[in-house]
Amino acid sequence: IENYSRDPKEALRLIRTHAGCPEFTETGWKCILEGKYVDFDLLSTELHARGVTSNGDWVTIWMSYQSAVNFAFQNREQELDTYFKYIQSLFRQTGDDLAHNVIACDKAIRTFVGNSRSTFLDDVHKFGQFDRSHLMAG
Repeated sequence: IENYSRDPKEALRLIRTHAGCPEFTETGWKCILEGKYVDFDLLSTELHARGVTSNGDWVTIWMSYQSAVNFAFQNREQELDTYFKYIQSLFRQTGDDLAHNVIACDKAIRTFVGNSRSTFLDDVHKFGQFDRSHLMAG
């Protein structure tokens, strides 16, 4: 992130013009390069003309997000894989009727991680507070 933050506009230009760059929104790229939260509802609306309301929607937008992050930061693949498995376990535990709670939990976790420089998406042991507040709300 430090390398990209020196000249964010140039970093964005280089990423988007690089061969093999995955399809992603300019806003999404900016957030990734700055290490900030990426709004999956906004991203999904821009890429697929609909928001995130189900596990399937979440997986679709996650795959786009994961491709973009891994393109910019090759060292984050394991972190993202661990988090994906964690969120999928929450979807399995709650079922389709409460998918919106898992989506809200994911948003809270990714916001928290985006505002932290010491917590990463694979630090799943730190996310119990989010599980309790979002998944027990029903």
